[in-house]
Amino acid sequence: MLHISPNAQVMAMLARLPDAKAVGRTGEVFDVELANFVTKSVETPSGLPFGQPAARPADPAKDRCCRLMVPGARFLGLAALEDGGFARDPNNPNAFPQFIPAAIMTKGYMTVIAGGPVTAGQPVVWNVETGQYSSVQPDDDNLAIPGAVFESHASKGETVALSLGCRPQEVGA
Repeated sequence: MLHISPNAQVMAMLARLPDAKAVGRTGEVFDVELANFVTKSVETPSGLPFGQPAARPADPAKDRCCRLMVPGARFLGLAALEDGGFARDPNNPNAFPQFIPAAIMTKGYMTVIAGGPVTAGQPVVWNVETGQYSSVQPDDDNLAIPGAVFESHASKGETVALSLGCRPQEVGA
């Protein structure tokens, strides 16, 4: 079962206000009005952490699988926080374990952790080393998340709302 905040409508409204801070846990889907999900089996040995980007498998024959995003991989979506339905690894409780079907959000609104100061409207970039999100220039370590835009302001280490495939990115933000 996906974890959707009990006050999803209030959070969705707050996230759309420029000065609002995102509230919630990493990977939490806070507005399902426009959300879309696919289910893929995790092939990454260490699992797929909630709120982290998932990529299509390197082997096209494994089209029912996903893996943690790496440079050069094809982006699939973001791992949505799920509270039940599978046995969590006690050593990595905030991730889908290997070989477990993961809920991957391909469109919608999610809470993630900012890796630096971000502003609503900026395009989203994910750092492969820290697993945090920012708006720095994409490079080998900072991968652009296609169609993702920050929906709130945040400082490093704070939760921040982002939308995936829900609105156009602002030019020059």
